[in-house]
Amino acid sequence: MTKYFIVTVDSLVDTFSIVKAGSNIYVEFKTNDNNIFNTIEKGDKILGIYNNCVKYIFIMQKVTEKDKIVLKKYLEFDNDIKIDEIYQNYEIKEINKEEFNRIYNEILLNLSIDISYLYELENKEFTLKKNNNIMNEIDYNQIVYGIPGCGKSYHVENKILKEVDKNNNVIRTTFFPDYSNSDFIGQILPFVKDKDVTYKYVPGPFTKSLEKAYKNKNEMFYLVIEEINRGNAAAIFGDVFQLLDRLKKNSDDERVKGDSEYPISNEFIEGYLRQEKVNFTPERIHIPHNLVIIATMNTSDQNVFPLDTAFKRRWKMERITNTWDENHPFANYYIPFTNITWKNFVETINEKMLELTSDGLYLEDKQLGEYFANEEMFIKNKADAYIVNDENEKKLKNFTYKVIEYLYNDVFKFNKDKFFKETTISFNKLCESIIKFNEKKTEYIGMIETCMDVNFDVSNDEGIEDVIIEPTDEVAGE
Repeated sequence: MTKYFIVTVDSLVDTFSIVKAGSNIYVEFKTNDNNIFNTIEKGDKILGIYNNCVKYIFIMQKVTEKDKIVLKKYLEFDNDIKIDEIYQNYEIKEINKEEFNRIYNEILLNLSIDISYLYELENKEFTLKKNNNIMNEIDYNQIVYGIPGCGKSYHVENKILKEVDKNNNVIRTTFFPDYSNSDFIGQILPFVKDKDVTYKYVPGPFTKSLEKAYKNKNEMFYLVIEEINRGNAAAIFGDVFQLLDRLKKNSDDERVKGDSEYPISNEFIEGYLRQEKVNFTPERIHIPHNLVIIATMNTSDQNVFPLDTAFKRRWKMERITNTWDENHPFANYYIPFTNITWKNFVETINEKMLELTSDGLYLEDKQLGEYFANEEMFIKNKADAYIVNDENEKKLKNFTYKVIEYLYNDVFKFNKDKFFKETTISFNKLCESIIKFNEKKTEYIGMIETCMDVNFDVSNDEGIEDVIIEPTDEVAGE
Protein backbone atom coordinates (compact mmCIF):
# COMPACT_ATOMS: atom_id res chain seq x y z
CA MET A 1 0.00 0.00 0.00
CA THR A 2 1.32 3.43 -0.95
CA LYS A 3 2.59 5.57 1.96
CA TYR A 4 3.20 9.30 2.06
CA PHE A 5 6.04 11.36 3.52
CA ILE A 6 7.27 14.91 3.97
CA VAL A 7 11.00 15.66 3.66
CA THR A 8 12.75 18.96 4.41
CA VAL A 9 15.34 19.73 1.73
CA ASP A 10 16.61 23.20 2.70
CA SER A 11 20.26 22.16 2.55
CA LEU A 12 19.86 20.23 -0.71
CA VAL A 13 17.75 22.63 -2.75
CA ASP A 14 20.65 23.64 -5.03
CA THR A 15 21.29 19.99 -5.90
CA PHE A 16 17.63 19.19 -6.53
CA SER A 17 17.12 22.27 -8.71
CA ILE A 18 19.71 21.26 -11.31
CA VAL A 19 18.32 17.71 -11.65
CA LYS A 20 15.75 17.23 -14.44
CA ALA A 21 12.26 15.86 -13.80
CA GLY A 22 12.27 12.07 -14.13
CA SER A 23 15.88 11.71 -12.95
CA ASN A 24 16.92 9.65 -9.93
CA ILE A 25 18.68 11.32 -6.99
CA TYR A 26 20.79 9.57 -4.33
CA VAL A 27 20.27 11.37 -1.01
CA GLU A 28 20.87 10.93 2.73
CA PHE A 29 18.30 12.04 5.31
CA LYS A 30 18.04 12.10 9.07
CA THR A 31 14.98 11.46 11.20
CA ASN A 32 13.87 11.33 14.82
CA ASP A 33 12.15 8.02 14.04
CA ASN A 34 14.85 5.37 13.59
CA ASN A 35 12.37 2.85 12.15
CA ILE A 36 11.06 5.07 9.36
CA PHE A 37 13.53 3.74 6.76
CA ASN A 38 12.17 0.25 7.38
CA THR A 39 8.71 1.37 6.24
CA ILE A 40 9.62 3.31 3.07
CA GLU A 41 9.04 1.32 -0.13
CA LYS A 42 9.32 1.85 -3.86
CA GLY A 43 6.42 3.90 -5.19
CA ASP A 44 5.78 5.85 -1.99
CA LYS A 45 5.01 9.55 -2.55
CA ILE A 46 7.17 12.22 -0.92
CA LEU A 47 6.68 16.00 -0.65
CA GLY A 48 9.90 18.03 -0.58
CA ILE A 49 9.79 21.11 1.68
CA TYR A 50 11.97 24.21 1.26
CA ASN A 51 11.66 27.29 3.44
CA ASN A 52 8.46 25.83 4.98
CA CYS A 53 6.78 25.61 1.56
CA VAL A 54 6.17 22.62 -0.72
CA LYS A 55 8.68 22.78 -3.59
CA TYR A 56 9.05 19.20 -4.91
CA ILE A 57 7.19 15.95 -5.39
CA PHE A 58 9.34 12.80 -5.37
CA ILE A 59 8.62 9.12 -6.00
CA MET A 60 10.51 6.66 -3.83
CA GLN A 61 12.77 4.26 -5.79
CA LYS A 62 14.71 2.28 -3.14
CA VAL A 63 16.56 2.36 0.18
CA THR A 64 20.23 1.55 -0.41
CA GLU A 65 21.25 1.49 3.24
CA LYS A 66 20.00 2.97 6.48
CA ASP A 67 19.12 6.69 6.04
CA LYS A 68 20.23 6.62 2.36
CA ILE A 69 17.56 6.46 -0.36
CA VAL A 70 17.08 6.95 -4.10
CA LEU A 71 14.28 9.33 -5.19
CA LYS A 72 12.87 10.14 -8.61
CA LYS A 73 12.28 13.85 -9.03
CA TYR A 74 8.71 14.22 -10.31
CA LEU A 75 7.88 17.93 -10.10
CA GLU A 76 9.42 21.23 -9.02
CA PHE A 77 7.54 24.50 -8.66
CA ASP A 78 7.45 27.81 -6.80
CA ASN A 79 4.42 28.61 -4.65
CA ASP A 80 3.33 29.81 -1.23
CA ILE A 81 1.71 26.60 -0.05
CA LYS A 82 2.69 26.38 3.61
CA ILE A 83 2.73 23.11 5.52
CA ASP A 84 1.28 22.57 8.99
CA GLU A 85 3.53 23.45 11.94
CA ILE A 86 3.76 19.81 13.04
CA TYR A 87 5.83 18.88 9.97
CA GLN A 88 8.31 21.73 9.96
CA ASN A 89 10.79 20.43 12.51
CA TYR A 90 11.43 17.02 10.95
CA GLU A 91 13.73 16.20 8.10
CA ILE A 92 11.57 13.22 7.10
CA LYS A 93 8.21 12.19 8.52
CA GLU A 94 5.31 10.01 7.45
CA ILE A 95 1.96 11.74 6.85
CA ASN A 96 -1.49 10.36 6.14
CA LYS A 97 -3.12 10.09 2.74
CA GLU A 98 -5.67 12.83 3.47
CA GLU A 99 -2.98 15.39 4.25
CA PHE A 100 -1.05 14.45 1.10
CA ASN A 101 -4.26 14.80 -0.96
CA ARG A 102 -4.97 18.22 0.50
CA ILE A 103 -1.51 19.57 -0.28
CA TYR A 104 -1.34 17.86 -3.69
CA ASN A 105 -4.68 19.25 -4.89
CA GLU A 106 -3.77 22.73 -3.70
CA ILE A 107 -0.54 22.47 -5.70
CA LEU A 108 -2.43 21.61 -8.90
CA LEU A 109 -4.82 24.51 -8.47
CA ASN A 110 -1.94 26.96 -8.16
CA LEU A 111 0.28 25.73 -10.98
CA SER A 112 1.01 28.41 -13.57
CA ILE A 113 3.29 26.36 -15.82
CA ASP A 114 2.72 23.95 -18.69
CA ILE A 115 2.66 20.55 -17.00
CA SER A 116 1.66 18.47 -20.01
CA TYR A 117 5.16 16.97 -20.26
CA LEU A 118 5.27 15.58 -16.73
CA TYR A 119 5.75 11.96 -15.84
CA GLU A 120 2.71 10.17 -14.44
CA LEU A 121 2.70 9.08 -10.82
CA GLU A 122 2.35 5.31 -10.61
CA ASN A 123 -0.99 5.54 -8.79
CA LYS A 124 -3.74 6.81 -11.14
CA GLU A 125 -5.15 8.70 -8.20
CA PHE A 126 -2.36 11.24 -8.62
CA THR A 127 -1.98 11.23 -12.41
CA LEU A 128 -1.48 14.58 -14.12
CA LYS A 129 -3.34 14.56 -17.42
CA LYS A 130 -5.07 17.28 -19.38
CA ASN A 131 -8.28 15.26 -19.31
CA ASN A 132 -8.17 14.86 -15.53
CA ASN A 133 -9.93 18.21 -15.16
CA ILE A 134 -8.14 18.93 -11.90
CA MET A 135 -5.45 20.91 -13.65
CA ASN A 136 -4.74 24.57 -14.02
CA GLU A 137 -6.38 24.95 -17.44
CA ILE A 138 -9.55 23.04 -16.63
CA ASP A 139 -12.71 23.76 -18.65
CA TYR A 140 -15.11 24.27 -15.75
CA ASN A 141 -18.13 24.95 -17.99
CA GLN A 142 -18.03 23.21 -21.36
CA ILE A 143 -20.57 22.71 -24.16
CA VAL A 144 -19.82 19.91 -26.62
CA TYR A 145 -21.82 20.54 -29.79
CA GLY A 146 -22.16 19.25 -33.31
CA ILE A 147 -24.43 17.81 -35.98
CA PRO A 148 -26.83 14.92 -35.22
CA GLY A 149 -24.97 11.67 -34.65
CA CYS A 150 -21.43 13.07 -34.62
CA GLY A 151 -20.62 11.41 -31.28
CA LYS A 152 -21.10 14.18 -28.71
CA SER A 153 -22.24 11.95 -25.85
CA TYR A 154 -19.60 9.36 -26.76
CA HIS A 155 -16.93 12.09 -26.60
CA VAL A 156 -18.10 13.16 -23.15
CA GLU A 157 -18.37 9.60 -21.82
CA ASN A 158 -15.19 8.10 -23.27
CA LYS A 159 -12.79 11.03 -23.56
CA ILE A 160 -13.63 13.83 -21.14
CA LEU A 161 -14.80 11.43 -18.43
CA LYS A 162 -12.48 8.56 -19.35
CA GLU A 163 -10.66 8.39 -16.00
CA VAL A 164 -13.67 9.39 -13.86
CA ASP A 165 -15.65 7.18 -11.47
CA LYS A 166 -18.96 7.48 -13.32
CA ASN A 167 -20.94 5.65 -10.63
CA ASN A 168 -20.07 8.07 -7.84
CA ASN A 169 -18.68 11.27 -9.34
CA VAL A 170 -21.02 11.97 -12.27
CA ILE A 171 -24.64 13.14 -12.22
CA ARG A 172 -26.59 13.34 -15.47
CA THR A 173 -29.74 15.11 -16.56
CA THR A 174 -31.42 15.92 -19.87
CA PHE A 175 -33.16 19.20 -20.72
CA PHE A 176 -36.47 19.18 -22.61
CA PRO A 177 -39.13 21.83 -23.36
CA ASP A 178 -41.04 21.37 -20.06
CA TYR A 179 -37.91 21.03 -17.90
CA SER A 180 -38.01 23.72 -15.20
CA ASN A 181 -35.87 25.45 -12.60
CA SER A 182 -37.44 23.32 -9.87
CA ASP A 183 -36.48 20.17 -11.79
CA PHE A 184 -32.88 21.37 -12.03
CA ILE A 185 -32.39 23.00 -8.62
CA GLY A 186 -35.03 21.22 -6.55
CA GLN A 187 -38.29 21.90 -4.74
CA ILE A 188 -40.00 21.56 -1.37
CA LEU A 189 -42.46 18.67 -1.39
CA PRO A 190 -44.97 17.37 1.19
CA PHE A 191 -44.59 13.90 2.72
CA VAL A 192 -47.41 12.16 4.58
CA LYS A 193 -46.70 9.69 7.39
CA ASP A 194 -49.35 8.49 9.85
CA LYS A 195 -51.62 11.37 8.81
CA ASP A 196 -48.86 13.87 9.60
CA VAL A 197 -47.68 16.08 6.79
CA THR A 198 -44.06 17.20 6.69
CA TYR A 199 -42.17 19.14 4.08
CA LYS A 200 -38.70 18.31 2.81
CA TYR A 201 -36.20 19.82 0.43
CA VAL A 202 -35.93 17.48 -2.57
CA PRO A 203 -32.80 18.36 -4.59
CA GLY A 204 -32.48 18.44 -8.37
CA PRO A 205 -29.31 17.32 -10.18
CA PHE A 206 -27.57 20.69 -9.75
CA THR A 207 -28.05 20.77 -5.97
CA LYS A 208 -27.09 17.08 -5.66
CA SER A 209 -23.85 17.81 -7.52
CA LEU A 210 -23.19 20.85 -5.36
CA GLU A 211 -23.70 18.80 -2.19
CA LYS A 212 -21.23 16.14 -3.33
CA ALA A 213 -18.61 18.76 -4.21
CA TYR A 214 -19.04 20.59 -0.88
CA LYS A 215 -18.73 17.38 1.12
CA ASN A 216 -15.71 15.97 -0.76
CA LYS A 217 -13.40 18.87 -1.53
CA ASN A 218 -10.53 16.65 -2.64
CA GLU A 219 -12.55 14.90 -5.36
CA MET A 220 -13.72 16.11 -8.76
CA PHE A 221 -17.43 15.90 -9.62
CA TYR A 222 -19.19 16.34 -12.94
CA LEU A 223 -22.70 17.48 -13.81
CA VAL A 224 -23.54 16.40 -17.37
CA ILE A 225 -26.45 18.11 -19.12
CA GLU A 226 -27.60 16.40 -22.30
CA GLU A 227 -29.44 18.45 -24.96
CA ILE A 228 -28.97 21.76 -23.15
CA ASN A 229 -30.71 23.73 -25.91
CA ARG A 230 -33.86 21.61 -25.91
CA GLY A 231 -34.96 23.37 -22.74
CA ASN A 232 -35.06 27.07 -21.89
CA ALA A 233 -31.56 27.11 -20.36
CA ALA A 234 -31.76 30.69 -19.03
CA ALA A 235 -35.03 29.96 -17.19
CA ILE A 236 -33.83 26.54 -15.98
CA PHE A 237 -30.61 27.93 -14.48
CA GLY A 238 -32.36 30.98 -13.02
CA ASP A 239 -30.16 32.87 -10.54
CA VAL A 240 -27.63 30.02 -10.65
CA PHE A 241 -26.69 31.45 -14.06
CA GLN A 242 -24.62 34.01 -12.09
CA LEU A 243 -22.42 31.23 -10.72
CA LEU A 244 -21.12 30.20 -14.13
CA ASP A 245 -18.48 32.95 -14.01
CA ARG A 246 -15.42 31.25 -12.47
CA LEU A 247 -12.42 32.85 -10.78
CA LYS A 248 -9.29 33.02 -12.96
CA LYS A 249 -7.06 33.14 -9.86
CA ASN A 250 -7.33 32.73 -6.10
CA SER A 251 -9.39 35.42 -4.36
CA ASP A 252 -8.68 37.32 -1.13
CA ASP A 253 -11.25 35.23 0.74
CA GLU A 254 -11.20 31.41 0.99
CA ARG A 255 -12.24 30.85 -2.63
CA VAL A 256 -9.69 29.58 -5.13
CA LYS A 257 -9.32 29.50 -8.87
CA GLY A 258 -12.32 27.76 -10.44
CA ASP A 259 -14.81 28.74 -7.73
CA SER A 260 -17.73 30.97 -8.74
CA GLU A 261 -16.65 34.58 -9.00
CA TYR A 262 -19.99 36.01 -7.83
CA PRO A 263 -21.66 33.99 -5.02
CA ILE A 264 -25.42 34.24 -4.58
CA SER A 265 -28.08 33.75 -1.93
CA ASN A 266 -30.44 30.90 -2.83
CA GLU A 267 -33.08 30.03 -0.27
CA PHE A 268 -33.75 26.52 -1.53
CA ILE A 269 -30.11 25.45 -1.87
CA GLU A 270 -29.24 26.85 1.55
CA GLY A 271 -32.28 25.14 3.12
CA TYR A 272 -31.33 21.80 1.60
CA LEU A 273 -27.69 22.08 2.69
CA ARG A 274 -28.85 22.82 6.25
CA GLN A 275 -31.23 19.85 6.10
CA GLU A 276 -28.32 17.58 5.10
CA LYS A 277 -25.93 19.23 7.59
CA VAL A 278 -23.48 20.35 4.89
CA ASN A 279 -21.03 23.11 5.82
CA PHE A 280 -21.44 26.31 3.77
CA THR A 281 -21.37 30.08 4.17
CA PRO A 282 -24.92 31.53 4.29
CA GLU A 283 -25.82 33.86 1.43
CA ARG A 284 -22.55 32.88 -0.31
CA ILE A 285 -23.59 29.88 -2.43
CA HIS A 286 -21.02 29.21 -5.14
CA ILE A 287 -19.97 26.44 -7.52
CA PRO A 288 -16.64 25.09 -6.17
CA HIS A 289 -13.61 24.39 -8.33
CA ASN A 290 -14.12 20.64 -7.95
CA LEU A 291 -17.48 20.72 -9.77
CA VAL A 292 -17.37 20.73 -13.57
CA ILE A 293 -20.47 21.27 -15.73
CA ILE A 294 -20.48 19.62 -19.16
CA ALA A 295 -23.34 20.00 -21.66
CA THR A 296 -24.11 18.63 -25.11
CA MET A 297 -25.93 20.52 -27.85
CA ASN A 298 -27.30 19.34 -31.17
CA THR A 299 -26.81 22.09 -33.76
CA SER A 300 -29.81 21.01 -35.81
CA ASP A 301 -32.02 21.72 -32.78
CA GLN A 302 -30.60 25.16 -31.98
CA ASN A 303 -33.86 26.89 -32.90
CA VAL A 304 -35.77 25.04 -30.18
CA PHE A 305 -34.40 27.34 -27.47
CA PRO A 306 -31.46 29.37 -28.82
CA LEU A 307 -28.73 30.07 -26.27
CA ASP A 308 -28.18 33.80 -25.91
CA THR A 309 -24.74 35.37 -26.11
CA ALA A 310 -24.55 36.17 -22.39
CA PHE A 311 -25.16 32.52 -21.58
CA LYS A 312 -22.80 31.08 -24.21
CA ARG A 313 -19.86 33.32 -23.33
CA ARG A 314 -19.61 31.61 -19.93
CA TRP A 315 -18.87 28.25 -21.57
CA LYS A 316 -16.02 26.82 -23.56
CA MET A 317 -17.50 25.59 -26.84
CA GLU A 318 -16.05 22.41 -28.38
CA ARG A 319 -17.32 21.33 -31.80
CA ILE A 320 -17.32 17.62 -32.63
CA THR A 321 -17.03 16.67 -36.30
CA ASN A 322 -17.01 13.44 -38.28
CA THR A 323 -13.59 11.80 -38.04
CA TRP A 324 -14.16 8.33 -39.52
CA ASP A 325 -11.21 6.81 -37.70
CA GLU A 326 -10.06 3.30 -38.52
CA ASN A 327 -11.98 1.88 -35.58
CA HIS A 328 -15.37 3.04 -36.83
CA PRO A 329 -17.51 -0.12 -36.57
CA PHE A 330 -19.61 0.26 -39.74
CA ALA A 331 -18.18 3.08 -41.91
CA ASN A 332 -17.60 0.69 -44.81
CA TYR A 333 -20.76 -1.37 -44.44
CA TYR A 334 -23.29 -1.21 -47.28
CA ILE A 335 -26.77 0.24 -47.48
CA PRO A 336 -29.09 -2.65 -48.38
CA PHE A 337 -29.58 -3.25 -52.12
CA THR A 338 -26.90 -0.71 -53.10
CA ASN A 339 -23.15 -0.60 -53.59
CA ILE A 340 -23.00 2.55 -51.46
CA THR A 341 -21.20 2.43 -48.11
CA TRP A 342 -22.45 4.41 -45.13
CA LYS A 343 -19.34 6.62 -45.20
CA ASN A 344 -19.79 7.30 -48.93
CA PHE A 345 -23.45 8.15 -48.36
CA VAL A 346 -22.77 10.56 -45.48
CA GLU A 347 -19.90 12.39 -47.18
CA THR A 348 -21.85 12.75 -50.44
CA ILE A 349 -25.03 13.98 -48.74
CA ASN A 350 -23.13 16.41 -46.51
CA GLU A 351 -21.25 17.80 -49.49
CA LYS A 352 -24.59 18.32 -51.24
CA MET A 353 -25.88 20.24 -48.21
CA LEU A 354 -22.84 22.53 -48.28
CA GLU A 355 -23.38 23.09 -51.98
CA LEU A 356 -26.99 24.10 -51.35
CA THR A 357 -25.92 26.28 -48.41
CA SER A 358 -23.94 28.40 -50.85
CA ASP A 359 -27.16 28.76 -52.89
CA GLY A 360 -28.97 30.45 -50.04
CA LEU A 361 -30.19 27.53 -47.93
CA TYR A 362 -28.53 27.12 -44.53
CA LEU A 363 -28.14 23.36 -44.12
CA GLU A 364 -24.66 22.94 -42.60
CA ASP A 365 -26.01 22.35 -39.09
CA LYS A 366 -28.32 19.61 -40.36
CA GLN A 367 -25.60 17.44 -41.84
CA LEU A 368 -25.43 13.75 -40.99
CA GLY A 369 -23.12 12.59 -38.24
CA GLU A 370 -21.17 9.37 -38.66
CA TYR A 371 -23.23 7.73 -35.88
CA PHE A 372 -26.60 9.08 -37.00
CA ALA A 373 -27.49 5.55 -38.11
CA ASN A 374 -26.58 2.31 -36.35
CA GLU A 375 -24.80 -0.85 -37.38
CA GLU A 376 -28.02 -2.91 -37.59
CA MET A 377 -29.10 -0.95 -40.70
CA PHE A 378 -26.18 -2.05 -42.86
CA ILE A 379 -24.63 -5.10 -44.51
CA LYS A 380 -21.00 -5.89 -43.89
CA ASN A 381 -20.09 -7.67 -47.11
CA LYS A 382 -20.75 -6.17 -50.51
CA ALA A 383 -21.62 -9.54 -52.02
CA ASP A 384 -24.48 -9.89 -49.52
CA ALA A 385 -25.94 -6.43 -50.10
CA TYR A 386 -28.30 -7.51 -52.92
CA ILE A 387 -29.53 -10.76 -51.39
CA VAL A 388 -33.30 -10.66 -50.95
CA ASN A 389 -34.34 -12.00 -47.58
CA ASP A 390 -36.27 -10.86 -44.54
CA GLU A 391 -33.18 -9.62 -42.72
CA ASN A 392 -32.02 -7.32 -45.53
CA GLU A 393 -35.57 -6.06 -46.07
CA LYS A 394 -35.75 -5.15 -42.38
CA LYS A 395 -32.41 -3.31 -42.63
CA LEU A 396 -33.69 -1.36 -45.63
CA LYS A 397 -36.87 -0.39 -43.79
CA ASN A 398 -34.92 0.80 -40.75
CA PHE A 399 -32.59 2.87 -42.94
CA THR A 400 -35.48 4.41 -44.85
CA TYR A 401 -37.60 5.22 -41.81
CA LYS A 402 -34.70 6.91 -40.02
CA VAL A 403 -32.24 8.38 -42.53
CA ILE A 404 -34.43 9.06 -45.58
CA GLU A 405 -37.22 10.33 -43.32
CA TYR A 406 -34.82 12.80 -41.67
CA LEU A 407 -33.74 14.13 -45.06
CA TYR A 408 -37.30 14.28 -46.45
CA ASN A 409 -39.22 15.72 -43.49
CA ASP A 410 -36.54 17.74 -41.70
CA VAL A 411 -33.53 18.80 -43.77
CA PHE A 412 -35.41 19.44 -47.02
CA LYS A 413 -38.86 19.93 -45.54
CA PHE A 414 -39.47 23.14 -47.48
CA ASN A 415 -37.10 22.53 -50.38
CA LYS A 416 -37.67 18.93 -51.45
CA ASP A 417 -37.08 19.83 -55.08
CA LYS A 418 -33.46 20.66 -54.23
CA PHE A 419 -32.72 17.08 -53.28
CA PHE A 420 -35.44 14.58 -54.14
CA LYS A 421 -36.49 13.69 -57.69
CA GLU A 422 -40.07 12.91 -56.69
CA THR A 423 -41.43 15.90 -54.76
CA THR A 424 -45.16 15.58 -55.35
CA ILE A 425 -45.63 12.33 -53.45
CA SER A 426 -46.03 11.84 -49.73
CA PHE A 427 -43.35 10.25 -47.58
CA ASN A 428 -45.46 7.09 -47.35
CA LYS A 429 -45.50 6.82 -51.13
CA LEU A 430 -41.76 7.45 -51.24
CA CYS A 431 -41.22 4.60 -48.76
CA GLU A 432 -43.32 2.28 -50.90
CA SER A 433 -41.18 3.10 -53.95
CA ILE A 434 -37.97 2.44 -51.98
CA ILE A 435 -39.03 -0.73 -50.17
CA LYS A 436 -40.21 -2.57 -53.26
CA PHE A 437 -39.67 -6.13 -54.55
CA ASN A 438 -41.05 -8.18 -57.39
CA GLU A 439 -44.15 -10.28 -56.82
CA LYS A 440 -42.23 -13.42 -55.87
CA LYS A 441 -39.88 -11.41 -53.67
CA THR A 442 -36.82 -12.69 -55.46
CA GLU A 443 -35.60 -9.36 -56.81
CA TYR A 444 -35.30 -5.84 -55.43
CA ILE A 445 -36.93 -3.31 -57.81
CA GLY A 446 -37.04 -0.28 -55.52
CA MET A 447 -35.45 3.15 -56.00
CA ILE A 448 -33.18 3.63 -52.99
CA GLU A 449 -30.30 4.78 -55.23
CA THR A 450 -32.40 6.88 -57.63
CA CYS A 451 -34.86 8.74 -55.39
CA MET A 452 -32.26 11.40 -54.53
CA ASP A 453 -30.77 13.91 -56.97
CA VAL A 454 -27.22 12.98 -55.92
CA ASN A 455 -24.34 11.23 -57.65
CA PHE A 456 -22.62 8.71 -55.38
CA ASP A 457 -19.03 8.04 -56.37
CA VAL A 458 -18.58 4.28 -56.22
CA SER A 459 -15.77 4.15 -58.80
CA ASN A 460 -13.37 2.68 -56.26
CA ASP A 461 -15.71 -0.16 -55.42
CA GLU A 462 -15.20 -3.49 -57.11
CA GLY A 463 -18.13 -4.63 -59.20
CA ILE A 464 -20.44 -7.33 -57.98
CA GLU A 465 -20.59 -10.43 -60.09
CA ASP A 466 -23.98 -11.29 -61.51
CA VAL A 467 -25.62 -13.78 -59.23
CA ILE A 468 -28.81 -15.71 -59.83
CA ILE A 469 -30.55 -15.87 -56.49
CA GLU A 470 -32.71 -18.87 -55.95
CA PRO A 471 -35.64 -18.15 -53.64
CA THR A 472 -35.41 -19.88 -50.29
CA ASP A 473 -38.34 -21.22 -48.32
CA GLU A 474 -38.07 -18.12 -46.16
CA VAL A 475 -38.36 -15.56 -48.95
CA ALA A 476 -40.60 -17.53 -51.29
CA GLY A 477 -43.05 -18.40 -48.62
CA GLU A 478 -43.02 -22.06 -49.43
